[in-house]
Amino acid sequence: MQKNQPKNTITSFLFVVLRGFLRQMLLIWLLILSPFYITAQAEPLIMKAFDMPLPETAIVDEAGYDVRLDAYKGKPLIVNFWATWCAPCIHELPALDRAAQILAGDMQLLLVSVDRGGAEQAAKFLSDRDITTPHSAYDARSEWARSLGIRGLPSTLILSADQKRVWLVSGPAEWDTEEVLSQLRVQLAEAQ
Repeated sequence: MQKNQPKNTITSFLFVVLRGFLRQMLLIWLLILSPFYITAQAEPLIMKAFDMPLPETAIVDEAGYDVRLDAYKGKPLIVNFWATWCAPCIHELPALDRAAQILAGDMQLLLVSVDRGGAEQAAKFLSDRDITTPHSAYDARSEWARSLGIRGLPSTLILSADQKRVWLVSGPAEWDTEEVLSQLRVQLAEAQ
C-alpha cells in the first residue's frame, strides 16, 4: 500500500495544478479576449413594438431649457435612457455617438440621463468621454422613464417621424456596427 501512496499524491498534485492552470486560462480568456469576440459578433437589434403613450411633460437640457418629445417630430428619433452608474450604458455610449454621426441626415438622437445629479453630473460625464454628437436631456426625477414604464437601463426608443409608431430596444447594443446600422437604416426608412 505504501508504494501506491506516493503515486496517488503525485497524481493528485498534478490534477490540482492542471485544474488551476485551466481556471487561469479561462479567466484570461474572459477578461482579455471575450470583449473583442463579443464586439466582433454584434447581434441585430431586437425591436419590440411599444404602445405606451409618449410623455407630454418637459425635462431639461444642460442649459435648463425645456425638452419635449414633440419638438422632434418630422424626423425619426432615437431616445436612449442611460445613467453614469450603468456599466452597459457606459459601454454603448461611444457607439451611439458614432452612430449619430453616421446617421445624422436620417435621424435624431436624444440621450436621456436618469442620474439624480441631473445635468451637473451627467453632462460632465459625457464631456469627459468626448460624447458630443447627440442632444442630451436630464430626467433626474425619472418622470419620462416612469411614464414610459422603463424598467432597465439602457433602454432605447425608436420613434417614427410622426411619433405614432414606437419600438423599444432593451439592453445595450453595438450601435455603430455595420449590421446594426443597416438594420437601423431599414427601420428609419420605415419610420419616415
